Amino acid sequence: MRTLSATIARVPPGKFGARGLSWLLSSSAGAFAVLCAGAGITYAAQLVIARAIGPEGFGIYAYVVAWVTLCAYVATLGFHTSLLRLLPAYEAQEAWPLARGVLRCAMVTTLALGAAFALLIVVFADRLADGDGALVHALRIGAVAIPLIAFQLAASAGARAFGGPVVSLVPERILRDGTVLIIVSGATLLGLGRPDAAYAVLAFAAGCAIALAFALTALRLLRPQALAEARAGASFREWLAPALPLTVLLFADNVLVRSGVLVLGMIASVHEAGLFAIAFGLSLLAALPRMAIASAFAPQVSALHARADIDGLRTLSARSTLLSLIATICVAIPLLGGTPVLLGWLGHSFLEAAPIVAILMAGQVFAAAFGPQQHLLTMTGHERASAVIFLIAATFGVAAALALVPVLGVHGAAFASVGSTALLNAALAVAIRRHLALPPGMAIALGRSLRRGRRHHAG
Repeated sequence: MRTLSATIARVPPGKFGARGLSWLLSSSAGAFAVLCAGAGITYAAQLVIARAIGPEGFGIYAYVVAWVTLCAYVATLGFHTSLLRLLPAYEAQEAWPLARGVLRCAMVTTLALGAAFALLIVVFADRLADGDGALVHALRIGAVAIPLIAFQLAASAGARAFGGPVVSLVPERILRDGTVLIIVSGATLLGLGRPDAAYAVLAFAAGCAIALAFALTALRLLRPQALAEARAGASFREWLAPALPLTVLLFADNVLVRSGVLVLGMIASVHEAGLFAIAFGLSLLAALPRMAIASAFAPQVSALHARADIDGLRTLSARSTLLSLIATICVAIPLLGGTPVLLGWLGHSFLEAAPIVAILMAGQVFAAAFGPQQHLLTMTGHERASAVIFLIAATFGVAAALALVPVLGVHGAAFASVGSTALLNAALAVAIRRHLALPPGMAIALGRSLRRGRRHHAG
């Protein structure tokens, strides 16, 4: 993986052609395989948890995981994104002291802030749970996972930046929920008592610890020897400059993803929050191709931008968007047909989430038509513009959910999610056109197809 990444990074400006496409396809295919395996494990874990602790208990579990994950991402201060831009640049310049320094800074910062957020959750658990004893207990257990997730995200970003886009997905996508699946199903099969929401959250925290151990091991194996031997340098102004916009972006992104669960849990019921979590998780299966492509897309955007290779960026964007849309449609169509079966396995009470899956799936197809365009801004130094757009979209999503949930319930949360997704992608496309003079990837791909058709017609 590292050799492939280094090879494509040396493709000269304007030559992102067959070799670049081959790398994009191979890396995306590997990432897609991991994401598919992870999706299967996540669904199996949800199936086991839902049947073991019931819809109410699953709602508590989903609500706690949403809060814990949101806090963990904010605790990274955006380092798990900025590392993808800084480390490849430092490696290309052989600025190993700076590479070692920013990696150390990211690790220390995320661990410390994660611990601080965990303490806040423990102290304010009563208010977040509105006096619900079972939810308070689960929140306090889940707080342990916050520094573990934040630290793991930074370590995985380092592994991904050093040529491991596929292996960097394993901790979060396979090991975390895989551990939950093993622990909860093991307790059920061995008759060790009926698991509850707190037990499932504890299993989640254990999965986070195992995921962190794997991420740290992957980073140690993938890091260049020159980095291991270098003494840490410092350039705090450069490292911390994007911290505020990236933190705002990450917070807004997580609010976008989890606003349905959080709003339903706060003003409706944890049961409805659990239904939405299941529906959203199934709709995300259609987003797996876009996620897989994005895992290889981001570091290459940084490398191409550093060489001022606009043609390369244009080609990469067009091909990534086209692959994203085609693959998403191929996943979404059979998934919609199989949704009733998948929900039925969870339990009869989950079947009412089927229309929610269809609504959310429409949002995923719409997003796929724009490709992984967020990275075009964050990997080219325009994270402030991206943060503003995400914040606006997140605010719209929460406001829409607060307005629609009292009237339409879970369906209202789904419509709010799709609306915020549409607003986000349209605004990102406008910003990319303004800052990078690049039209949306599909526009480039269609334009090239039309030009080829005209040339063929003329010939």
